[in-house]
Amino acid sequence: MSYVLLWIAGFVAAVLFFINSAMFPRLLYIRKGKNRILKRNLTLLLRKEMKMHATLGWIGLGLVFIHISMQLQSFAYLFWDYKRILGVIAFLFLIFVLWSGWLRSQKANGMRRRFHAWSSIFFTLILLLHLIW
Repeated sequence: MSYVLLWIAGFVAAVLFFINSAMFPRLLYIRKGKNRILKRNLTLLLRKEMKMHATLGWIGLGLVFIHISMQLQSFAYLFWDYKRILGVIAFLFLIFVLWSGWLRSQKANGMRRRFHAWSSIFFTLILLLHLIW
């Protein structure tokens, strides 16, 4: 039973982070795209979605903490494999992304926007490796 809850907590957290990560290509299309109607519709959608961006990130962090605590209780250092090492690295990148998002919320400028975007991209890649491996 606990393995199923462990998996569900990790899965829901990953889905929330992928929803947040999917904002980057849509924002890029709004900036560089040619279709004005699609850009307007994406802008209206992302205005609503941006209000939930930080909330989804914090809910995902809470689910990650549940996932980690259940992982440590269930398998308490039996062995270290690639999946666990990638999970630890993904968690460190998540903390880095949250820190960069907090910096961006304090004072938004282009450098902090790019810093948050690139740290999110690296986190998403590490998370994908953790899920696939």
